[in-house]
Amino acid sequence: PARHGMRSYQPQVPLSNSKMELVSTLASNGYHTAIVGKNHYGFDLQGNFALHGFAESSLYEGLLSYDSRVGQRFVRADDYGRWFNHSCPGCDPLATRQSDESGRSAAPWREAPGATPYNSYEVFVYPYAEKLHPTRWTADAAIQAFDRWYHRRQTGDDHSLFLKVSFHRPHSPL
Repeated sequence: PARHGMRSYQPQVPLSNSKMELVSTLASNGYHTAIVGKNHYGFDLQGNFALHGFAESSLYEGLLSYDSRVGQRFVRADDYGRWFNHSCPGCDPLATRQSDESGRSAAPWREAPGATPYNSYEVFVYPYAEKLHPTRWTADAAIQAFDRWYHRRQTGDDHSLFLKVSFHRPHSPL
């Protein structure tokens, strides 16, 4: 079933091979395909992120790979989540302010049932260094994907590049 114009995040039967998709069509015609950032294609039957023809991926799925009900833990750690957990051990990747001495939540949006930091008119300040922000990570990962492709071109690989870069923030309705 579809929600919000995208496929559900529940394990499902992959799309039929008879359906033509842009990325798989480009890949079958000699393009190197890469995706960086938000993907939202769901999961395959093995629980891996579905890539629909992308040969290379560096994903940040945001709340869709994070379960705020169990604290600071990624249910399905995407690439940004693994990188963030390594770069800032013990930090909450969805924090909206630093924790204070009283131990109050660093993510007050979690205190309201069903609340999320997305799709809200309330604006939050990112509490960590800019280099840890998912927008910065997405830009850096896109540059790295381009650099890998360019290096392959310099060493004789003549594949053209199709690079999709999808930033998660700012998110609607902002």
